[in-house]
Amino acid sequence: MIRVRIVNKAKDGVILKTGNLQQKISWENFNSAWTIDPKDKLYAIMNKDKEDEAAKVNDIVQDAVIALMMGRGENPHAQLTSAMMFGNLIDKFQQLVPDGTPADFLFLVRKAYESQTNALLKMGAGFTHKDDDKHFNSRQRRQNKRNLERIAKERAAEDKFTIGDAINIQEQRDKNKKASD
Repeated sequence: MIRVRIVNKAKDGVILKTGNLQQKISWENFNSAWTIDPKDKLYAIMNKDKEDEAAKVNDIVQDAVIALMMGRGENPHAQLTSAMMFGNLIDKFQQLVPDGTPADFLFLVRKAYESQTNALLKMGAGFTHKDDDKHFNSRQRRQNKRNLERIAKERAAEDKFTIGDAINIQEQRDKNKKASD
């Protein structure tokens, strides 16, 4: 059961919110795909037939994400296969969603790709690409630079420890031991 929040109801349509995305749809489209939750009037429930269609679209979007990930490598055969898969998936999307455009499909794929890569990065799996430095967040680059500078300062402070310091510490321990006896 797909249940989403109703943000606003107006005479020209309804605004639904899922996660960070808000979508305004007409009452005609809303009534064909959704029903208002009888337990809570601030939520809408998707009809079963539309839910099955949404699952098929989601499968196509997930296949497109796999195609994108496969095309990131250096292998030209994998890149060509990825591009062919992607074109085929756009056609399948437009067959399932007749009024959907390739831009709509790319938006869905981009959102799914970002959520999957973020989930993998949180688990500790990293992605490398020859152009990662160009795409790397400048804020993260600055933070990494500050971290490296801090580590270098800590190491420099550790390197200043000399044999004379060790002798002074040993003498101080001996004095403390004699005083406690």
